[in-house]
Amino acid sequence: MRLTEKKSVEKYLQEVRKEFKAGRVLEDLLETSVVESVEEVKKACPDFLKAAVSYIKLAEVKVQQGYIPTQAGLVCDSYEERKQLQRTFTLDDMQKIKVFYPDWWLSGYELFIYHLMEALFDASLMIEQGAERKFRELVTLYRSFKRVEEVDGWYFAIYEKSVLFINTLSGKIFSLKKSRVTKFISDEGIKEITRENEKGDIFYYLVLNKGRKIPLMKNQNLTDIWHLETRLKDFKKQYQNVVLKDYDLETKTPAVQFPSHIIILLARFGINPVKHLILKDSLITCDHLNMVPSQNGINNLEMVTRKDNLLRAKSKDVNIKKCVYSYNLGAFWEFIEGSFKMARSEVRMRKEIMTEYWTPILKEKAAEEILLAV
Repeated sequence: MRLTEKKSVEKYLQEVRKEFKAGRVLEDLLETSVVESVEEVKKACPDFLKAAVSYIKLAEVKVQQGYIPTQAGLVCDSYEERKQLQRTFTLDDMQKIKVFYPDWWLSGYELFIYHLMEALFDASLMIEQGAERKFRELVTLYRSFKRVEEVDGWYFAIYEKSVLFINTLSGKIFSLKKSRVTKFISDEGIKEITRENEKGDIFYYLVLNKGRKIPLMKNQNLTDIWHLETRLKDFKKQYQNVVLKDYDLETKTPAVQFPSHIIILLARFGINPVKHLILKDSLITCDHLNMVPSQNGINNLEMVTRKDNLLRAKSKDVNIKKCVYSYNLGAFWEFIEGSFKMARSEVRMRKEIMTEYWTPILKEKAAEEILLAV
């Protein structure tokens, strides 16, 4: 399910839970997809489709039984099903790649593989430990973004008492450093970030709840209250990490933190594509093209499947190597997001056509029988 700007996370989760409780997820997938798109996925990715159907059905059963996942990173009942998804989700030949790059323009209600990915993410929200929490955190951060109008790819962001400046081109992220400033924020709380023109100079201010204004930028130059984030998630992999909120010892609330490359991708692509990268066992990950994890400029990042990320590094098969280096899922998500800008009446009409086509078929066969039939 696509999260729109007007929909709250609570509403989103309520609708997802209702859909899984009703056991209609696979039927809804079919009723928003043209038959050609469904058949292409069945032929190109049969193992992945089988694993996807199994995972979605497991989530439906769990929800119907009243299962609520704890928000801790523990191994859960869906471990094997999730690993099977990871093992089978690959674009290692041209037939599979074509599923993600159709050669004609499709509306958002006609691309089956997109809706399948959305359903798999929604299933993870229902049964994976920590998934809901990470999703809430990511949405909160994303909805705080304020674009610097004068420079493409520059953003400010807020998470509770943390303030970030994000440069997607260089891949650098800055946070506030001066203790006097952070004390003001702690005491007064943040209201908003504003852009103001003062006698020809453009200022960006952090406005606190009591009216105090802290200058963040003047004429595209950051003020002296910032420092560059260089913390590492771990020393072995050298991934940079941004901590937005520390672990709370009293309440045992987990820290809020994201790798720098996730924040950069979030600024560039938005919530709906990047939410697929945040799970502990996510199907999609980020590949640094030059193999240097600390260099997070947007042009050095690609979204790829987890299996293909491994194949890029270790495969010795020339043909597979050629395929897994020939695509970037970021382009797929851009294609999809663009398709949702079409007129609502046209989207509704196309959905009605698909529903009319599939309804009599679904009266005769179960959705999983249709999807898994060769």
